[in-house]
Amino acid sequence: MKKALDCVSDYQLESACKDAPCIAPSTVTKVFCCFSRVIIIITAEREAVSNVLQQAASDFLGFCSRKHRHWFDDNCIGIRELLKARNDAYTAKLQNPSSVSLHQEWKALRSSVQEELRQMENTWWLSTA
Repeated sequence: MKKALDCVSDYQLESACKDAPCIAPSTVTKVFCCFSRVIIIITAEREAVSNVLQQAASDFLGFCSRKHRHWFDDNCIGIRELLKARNDAYTAKLQNPSSVSLHQEWKALRSSVQEELRQMENTWWLSTA
C-alpha cells in the first residue's frame, strides 16, 4: 500500500475503504486527505483506465489550438529590446523625479516605441490579410 500523504493512518484508510466496499486497501495507490479525513482514494485500476481514456481522447480529438492569434510574438527580440529600453528610461525617471532631461528622454522613447510597435502591428496585419 502506497500513500501520497503521510497524514493518513492505516486505520483511516481501512475505515475509508469500508465506506467504499469495492476498494480493497491493498489496491490503493494514492490517498489524498484534508484535515485528517480521507477524501479521495485512487486505485491502480482507476488510474490505468483514466490514462487510457485520456490518451484515446487526445488521439481522436486532438488538442485545442489557439483560436485568436496576437500580432506580436512574446519571444521577439526586437520587441523585447524596445520595451526594455522604454522600461529602463522609466525606471531612471522614477529614481530621479526632478530631472527634466530624464523625463524628456522617457517621453521620447515612449512615443518612438509606440510608433515602432504600431508599424510592426500594421505590417503583420498587411501580411496576414
